[in-house]
Amino acid sequence: MDPIVDPVLFRGLSSAQRETLKRSAREQNFADKEVLIEKGGKTRDLLCLLAGSATVQAADGRLLSVLGPGDTVGEIGFLTGKVRTANVVARSDGEALMISGDLIDWLVRDEPAIAARLLLNLSKEMAARLATTTQMALL
Repeated sequence: MDPIVDPVLFRGLSSAQRETLKRSAREQNFADKEVLIEKGGKTRDLLCLLAGSATVQAADGRLLSVLGPGDTVGEIGFLTGKVRTANVVARSDGEALMISGDLIDWLVRDEPAIAARLLLNLSKEMAARLATTTQMALL
């Protein structure tokens, strides 16, 4: 993990906890225009962008969001196990940290302090997105 990137997802974790997470998660390189998440797919992977950028797109190609280093994507499938609701496509070459559903299950069982912090941070990030979406809907 690049020490310059401080994802919201990892805030409040000690250096030792970050190292445990880094050893347990999988770093994934991606290429420009690569599909990182496909709408309708069924995976429980959460991606945290470490470098590069990506777009979240509706099935009709409409741009929903632009993501950069430190941003997470894939929360709905990660938490619910339901099919993916949008496409995520790389806008550049980059790198992401993949936290699988199996990894979070292991963390909950064997490293509950790390799991609790990750899930709390993810909840805060999702609440902030919901607040933004609500404000936009009210305009």
